[in-house]
Amino acid sequence: RRSPGSRPRRPPPRTEKEWANAEKSSLDYIVAGDAASEAAHVYQGDKSDAGVIGGRTWRGARRGGYFSYELDTHHASQPLTLLCVFDSRDKPRKYHLVVNGAVVAAPSLDNEAASSVAIRRFEVPAAAETGSGPGRVTIKFQADDNWDGATGNVFALALVATRPTAL
Repeated sequence: RRSPGSRPRRPPPRTEKEWANAEKSSLDYIVAGDAASEAAHVYQGDKSDAGVIGGRTWRGARRGGYFSYELDTHHASQPLTLLCVFDSRDKPRKYHLVVNGAVVAAPSLDNEAASSVAIRRFEVPAAAETGSGPGRVTIKFQADDNWDGATGNVFALALVATRPTAL
């Protein structure tokens, strides 16, 4: 734990570089907890909170709550990947990542990262790429409705086109 008045730890250079590259190559990008960015991405939520940790805005939901955003796919023909920047210090929480109504993951963080930021990648199933309208995808973080149901604190999201790998 940091003492009062101490400076927040910066993410390791590899994490910062990975996120900077994702931000540059993204089809769409959102800063969670930032009012302007959320309004531009049709934020919706229930039992959801936002705040600032170490100079970064975040969003989370608790006990059956959720928050969601619409991201622009720009009609990409390649498969899509969602990159999520989480607060890595969160204890294991119970929630699901839902894309256009389809559950794609039950993320968990190990709370043992060397920095306060963790980047996780989630493949967007082709079947889930349609449903929010042409060129749009709805990303939803849904907290379980239990005593320990809560999403991880999300700092940002980036939607990227996945480059095919050579065989």
